[in-house]
Amino acid sequence: MKLVTATTTIPFWYKSANAATPITMQAAWINDAEFAGYFVAIDKGYYKNEGLDMTYLSGGPDVIPESSIITGKADLALTTPDTTIKAIAEQGAKFKIIGAQYQKNPIGIVSLASNPIRSPKDLIGKTIAIPPVNVISVDAMLKINNIDKSKVKIVPYSYDPTPLIEGEVDASLDFTTNVPYTIKMLGKKATSFLLYDFGFTIFNDTVVVTEEVLKTKRKQLISWLRASRKGWDENFKDPS
Repeated sequence: MKLVTATTTIPFWYKSANAATPITMQAAWINDAEFAGYFVAIDKGYYKNEGLDMTYLSGGPDVIPESSIITGKADLALTTPDTTIKAIAEQGAKFKIIGAQYQKNPIGIVSLASNPIRSPKDLIGKTIAIPPVNVISVDAMLKINNIDKSKVKIVPYSYDPTPLIEGEVDASLDFTTNVPYTIKMLGKKATSFLLYDFGFTIFNDTVVVTEEVLKTKRKQLISWLRASRKGWDENFKDPS
């Protein structure tokens, strides 16, 4: 088994052939190891075996996953739960969360080992780069840990570790499952801690559908979840 990485050639959409019922998923980010289980499920024919013709749409910094299901471009989307929950609570969005890829959120604070930030209190007086969509998560984590937000300088983050490596910021909010390795490849050593380990216990890559799709495609969604789980189980057997 080979783990699909960002260097693997996969188009921005990826479709499994010869299946009966079309279903389209919108990923939350670009093609990388974060979504390996779905690629394995496609390659192994798990969706096809469930009677599904599965189309995979890649995400990216300019893709809002929720928009894909609102417009009907996709039947389901992987989302950041913060934005989905906020849309439901504040805007009355007709979304339903039917699953979660990450039971323990891998988002965390990444810093250089030469200037380590190991806990929320270490953020006081520091500058941290955060994607706008994730500011709400850090705000919540700071509040949970009784840290005054005004004592932490937050600047926008464009998913590029260069400012951290060059010392322009003290830390960034990133997926701890891959960014520390990216930094290592660039010649530096990173350290990190999870927001989850400091009270912000929320899932990530939540599987979201509209209420209408849940009503009309419930059977297909269950089949999709089952096939996806098989893909992840297979990937875990050999994640190398």
